[in-house]
Amino acid sequence: MALLWITVLIAHSPVFAAADSLKLGLSAVDADHIAVTLRNDSTESVDILLWGSPFESELTQNLFNIRAVGASDRAEFRGRLIKRIGPAPEDFLTLAAGGSVEAVVPVVRYYQLSNFGDYTVGAEWALQYLADSGELLSMTLTVSPIVVSLLPQPDVRAAVDPGFTSCAADQQSTIQLAVDAAEQMTLEARDGLASLSEDARLNSPRYRQWFGAYDESRFDLVLGTYENLAAVLATESIQFNCGCDENGFFAFVFPSQPFDVYLCPAFWRASLTGRDSKAGTILHELTHFPAIQGTDDFAYAIETVALAIENPDRAVRNADNYEYFAENVPKLDIFSGVVFTELEPDVEVSGQLSGGLSSFYKVTGAEIVELNSDAGNADLVIYETAANDVVLCNASTAASDQCQVDSAATVYISVTAMEDSNYRLIARTEPVVGVQTGDPADTAEPADPVSDSGSDDSTDGSEPVEVGLGAFNVWLLLVMLLCGAPGLVNKQKLRR
Repeated sequence: MALLWITVLIAHSPVFAAADSLKLGLSAVDADHIAVTLRNDSTESVDILLWGSPFESELTQNLFNIRAVGASDRAEFRGRLIKRIGPAPEDFLTLAAGGSVEAVVPVVRYYQLSNFGDYTVGAEWALQYLADSGELLSMTLTVSPIVVSLLPQPDVRAAVDPGFTSCAADQQSTIQLAVDAAEQMTLEARDGLASLSEDARLNSPRYRQWFGAYDESRFDLVLGTYENLAAVLATESIQFNCGCDENGFFAFVFPSQPFDVYLCPAFWRASLTGRDSKAGTILHELTHFPAIQGTDDFAYAIETVALAIENPDRAVRNADNYEYFAENVPKLDIFSGVVFTELEPDVEVSGQLSGGLSSFYKVTGAEIVELNSDAGNADLVIYETAANDVVLCNASTAASDQCQVDSAATVYISVTAMEDSNYRLIARTEPVVGVQTGDPADTAEPADPVSDSGSDDSTDGSEPVEVGLGAFNVWLLLVMLLCGAPGLVNKQKLRR
């Protein structure tokens, strides 16, 4: 059969006489599909090229403009982009005068969406059609956005299914569900981070919670890690071994053996998603491989919050921080900035926080900021600016934290619960005699450093302890000062 070859004209050619009578419409079908309708209101038929149109069997052009409600960035198109030979007659659709055609497009298959929720969906289509002369011309059709609730789905996997060793049939099914959930979590984390503007990065509550103060190079490392993770999940066959019987382990890997993951008893007891989940465990273990980042295990569980505050350079290289950011439990918004509550000097406020969460305050005219934990353990950090990028004081004793501040300045305060906590916070205009302040920001490392394994440099083998300043110590300090006693030692902040 002879092919009909058509040349696209760039010159000023006559156009379809009733081109302005072609109308494009959108309507919601369900949480996966959008119906697209093209209507010909003219009195003559028109032959439309199917390439790149919503009426082709596969969507091969980025026709839809999809944005989460309230977001500025459009969803990424993830369909096929094709290099073709010239069109044949069967590549055209004849739309009769007064006729219409409809296609139901599974948009969640072709666009990377972050979360279930409301999206605005518009369309812009560079429609190509045959003029009366047989020349192929184009015109642009647009349609105003509609609001649709969409349910995102994982990427279409390009790799073969995971491999299994010593895994029963039900375990294999569970692992597949966990891999799919890990992929979805990774995509949501990657796309959420990528959507942040430069200004929004400074105060993203979710980013700050798990990776600390914003720094461009650290942010790029975090985003790149999730990008690498998404690529591995989409293109590699992960090999799972179910033979581990060590009860204290979720899973483990040998970084030199990509991408083999050994699953242990705690993995099977975990929930599919949520904190310390099956999906999160897989994500955690994969970050250890150098192809993704080669993360370490500097801290686990709730200690990852303290790591983000005290050492963000390590937080962005710690596997659990990546897992908890992706699991997002308790849920934190990635987009909204921090809201600071104004403190009135010398007026005490109280609050409750679940472990891992923070509250934020600001105050002007105070000399001492004091935090008391009546239950649990909440830590106090003072920042110079609302961007929380310059730490003035970091206090983390067991029950009572104090920081001395410049009374002429406005300072910004975070209260972070290391466990479920009840706290009282006050900004005093006059210092209290004997008050113990937290470590200043220019103290980069404690005088008695602790190794990554948690051991200290003491010669007697004792565990590091926090030094408090109770009533007896205050009395003893005053006596020693009055007596001119030498050899007073400054308190050093020790990592728990």
